[in-house]
Amino acid sequence: MSHHDHTEHKHHITPLWVYLAVAATLLIMTGVTIAAAHVDFNKLTGFSEMNFVIAMVIATFKATLVALIFMHLIYDNKFYLLALISGVGCLIIFIVLTMSDTHFRGQVNPIEARPIIEQTTSDKFVGKPAGHEASPEHSTTH
Repeated sequence: MSHHDHTEHKHHITPLWVYLAVAATLLIMTGVTIAAAHVDFNKLTGFSEMNFVIAMVIATFKATLVALIFMHLIYDNKFYLLALISGVGCLIIFIVLTMSDTHFRGQVNPIEARPIIEQTTSDKFVGKPAGHEASPEHSTTH
């Protein structure tokens, strides 16, 4: 019984056209990302975080292509793919929890619904470093 019986590793050579097709898809999806950034989906759907959701879906699709094809996870041991999916799943859970917290925060405590800049004035900050005020020689109006 040789040591190759338990550790057989299959090599897979990906054709060049697959890499070119994935690269073209990534370029097209970058264009879709730029186009989506110019549309206010929040007003179209009434959902205040829709632009963020669309941006994350596009980014996740692009990252999945890179991981599966360029990092060869599609051909590698499926445990590595499971590890990647588990990590991304945990990230999605954390993002959903954070977004739901910021969305419903004002219903629990109305003062928390306002932006932080409205809650505290700048003169209340402790330890404001000296010398950071705008000096006349650095002013843009003369």
